[in-house]
Amino acid sequence: MPPIFNVADLYRYAGENADDIVGDQEKQETDWVKQLPTSKELQPERILDKKLLKKTRGQEYFQYLVKWKDQPLADATWVRDDILQKLGNSVEELMDRSP
Repeated sequence: MPPIFNVADLYRYAGENADDIVGDQEKQETDWVKQLPTSKELQPERILDKKLLKKTRGQEYFQYLVKWKDQPLADATWVRDDILQKLGNSVEELMDRSP
């Protein structure tokens, strides 16, 4: 057996009866899918702070501290403005939501 393997390829040993192994393996595959973590796409709620990332040739690039919807304040992250635009939000719109 190679030292690297995919955990999804593992199945429980069911004994000598080969028919039981096939049925048990199918059940385990569906159980495995149910256990996979699901993630929601994060949506920005508002901008908490702004800082200058860099300045080149008179062009300023900023990062924004973003509070994400349905996430605690402790999970706020610094995000560049181009990333916010890719998420479909304008910086001005999010700044207006900020207190």
